[in-house]
Amino acid sequence: MNAKVNDREVIRTSWRPVVVPSAQLIVAENGDVCVVVTDDDGVEWDESTRIEDALDALIATLDADDFDEAIRDFVRDWGWLDICQHSYPDRHDGLTVCGPRLVDGRPAVSTRLLRDVVEALLNVEDLAARTRKRQRWSKSAQNSLKAWPTPRGFRGGLRIHNVELRQSREYLATYLTNLMRLSGVAPVVEWTDQRRPIVSYEADGLLSMLSLELMRRISSPDDVRRDIDRCSVCGREVNLYRSKRDGDDVYCKDDACQRTRKTRNKRASREAAANKGDKS
Repeated sequence: MNAKVNDREVIRTSWRPVVVPSAQLIVAENGDVCVVVTDDDGVEWDESTRIEDALDALIATLDADDFDEAIRDFVRDWGWLDICQHSYPDRHDGLTVCGPRLVDGRPAVSTRLLRDVVEALLNVEDLAARTRKRQRWSKSAQNSLKAWPTPRGFRGGLRIHNVELRQSREYLATYLTNLMRLSGVAPVVEWTDQRRPIVSYEADGLLSMLSLELMRRISSPDDVRRDIDRCSVCGREVNLYRSKRDGDDVYCKDDACQRTRKTRNKRASREAAANKGDKS
């Protein structure tokens, strides 16, 4: 499968295509709620699959009332996130693929770890936007980058409290470099009919492709970035990762605003159920 990144670069999954499996939630012996693959067969991505839609869908799981169910549905719709038994991207050892955690003999990953993964991908883009605008970093976003991944030699990375602009750029550059290395992104040089060789990037599975798509967004010009709206509760700016429908409220990641979102959603669900009952 080939997927366009921009006019000159192509992400290519060649020998390890992205497969969408059947999956369900299972509670492991240690009490972890896990997304578990329930069969060996699955549907491969085709040429029409858009990587940017997959990243949007992954980030949107954080807005769901039940994250566990949302991330399970993401795996069913988009594919398995390649996390190994050590909680790293499964290409962290270089040439070999590190095996997944097993629950009842099936590949599994805890929803708690998957939340760390999604929050890290979301916040690295947010911190990059703040760096470009010379804004202070939020402590919660900083901590999410410390939570995942934790590659050897990078735990904690550079000091990131009250960093200067140059240091914050260095930190994010180091983080993104390690993320892409751990997830198996590799350069590919092609030289056929053209006058000079062309360098593109080869991804190795879904997580690898999402890492490259994240890098594309961060490095894109400001005029093609995602829309920005304001939180319906506190008024803070919020990056929109999918199209906003008419009448939709927008919420930032502040705990108080998220509590308000859940309260409003529950009220709307009760009202919809009551209206349905009246019609019947």
